[in-house]
Amino acid sequence: MSEKIKKTRRRGLNLLNTQIIDSHRALAKAGKGPKSGFEKLFDGGNLYLFITSEGYAYWRFRFIENGKEQLISFGVYPDISLREARDRAVEARKSLKAGIRPLGTYQVKSAPPAPGQMTFQIVCEKWFEEWKIDCSPITVRQKMNRIKRYLYPVIGEIPFDKIEYDNIAPIAKELTDQKKNIEGGTLDKLFDSLAQIKDFAKFENPEIEGWVTMDKIISSLKKKYKRPQSVTNYPSVITVPALRDVIQKINKHVGKCPEEYIIFIRLLTMFFCRPGELICAKFEDFKHGIWYQPQPEKKAEKGKAIIPLPTQALEHLITLERAKNNGPDPTNKYLFPSYVKPGNHLNLETIQRLMRTKFELKGEQSLHGFRATARSILEEFEFEFNILEKQLAHEQPKVVKAYAQSPLIMRRVKMLQFWADLLDGLWNDIPDKDLPNPKSEKYQI
Repeated sequence: MSEKIKKTRRRGLNLLNTQIIDSHRALAKAGKGPKSGFEKLFDGGNLYLFITSEGYAYWRFRFIENGKEQLISFGVYPDISLREARDRAVEARKSLKAGIRPLGTYQVKSAPPAPGQMTFQIVCEKWFEEWKIDCSPITVRQKMNRIKRYLYPVIGEIPFDKIEYDNIAPIAKELTDQKKNIEGGTLDKLFDSLAQIKDFAKFENPEIEGWVTMDKIISSLKKKYKRPQSVTNYPSVITVPALRDVIQKINKHVGKCPEEYIIFIRLLTMFFCRPGELICAKFEDFKHGIWYQPQPEKKAEKGKAIIPLPTQALEHLITLERAKNNGPDPTNKYLFPSYVKPGNHLNLETIQRLMRTKFELKGEQSLHGFRATARSILEEFEFEFNILEKQLAHEQPKVVKAYAQSPLIMRRVKMLQFWADLLDGLWNDIPDKDLPNPKSEKYQI
């Protein structure tokens, strides 16, 4: 690393306390740390805390072996407290006195690279400058923070062609032990970043050596630390009375928040599509009473998914188009334009946050959960399984998909019109006896 590391050092033992540590981390997070970017807070007895420019802190222990400085890590602060780090330092000093190499979470390669040598950090920064062009700011920030937190302190200064399995394996083990890969997929995301950096070195900069070894390392670690597959259960209600309660909680805020947010929720419950599909919907995708929903190239079923529109949906589309034409960005192509970024769509997290906080539905109903809500209630009203699955756009077995290719438009029109009428009744809080009956002639083919 080209930047020098600031050292805050006094003589003696037990020089630090949590107040000193937390204040230095807070300054680093606020961008008020040392100009050098990194800082060492010494506790004495060869133990110190390495603080990055983002405020991440790592316990390290320094010792001399065969005339060369060696470093081992005792873990991340505050996961490893000051007391625990001191206890480990005491054990390390006892081991050294007995002629035994001390053990840490992983060894840190501290030998400086030769001038002009391509370290992992240099290669990573070259890749990052090209990769970030096509990505959103939040994705860019999250990915780089992850790399700086977990990879730079361990392999940042190692020449790219000298990185070995043993350098990265302890990071994978530590994240797995902390269950961070199960909860947030942190390790899988780091593997993806390493693979992207490896491909950059392979295809864009063939003069960079070491990509073959990196490819083998990633492959081996992915097999050893495979993330357990889990099915995400989104909070959802599955009965009409419970759905009425959810809708009335939202209804209390009509007129108190932007009308587009309420229309988004009404259309989402009506179509029971995925939230991300609706937030990205464009006016040009709606023609002749049908939403021709583009499918990403990566999906198994390419082309356009077809969603017939109930009469209520057409009314909402007219309202949205009028609001767009009278708004600050009349040329915006999205149904739900962003108020912050011209030409872009609304941030889905804005509405998700409303659901959790203002509407007080955290743990009770989520946006994605409206799919389960519609599926469960319509099944109780005895709508056919294949119609529901077609509307949910679930992946079908290959044999079924090969022969059952009908979009079932007419049946779905009747089902969605009943569902929209039922939702209208719940939004208007009419009595149960006056809610629409799915057996009535209006909803029969």
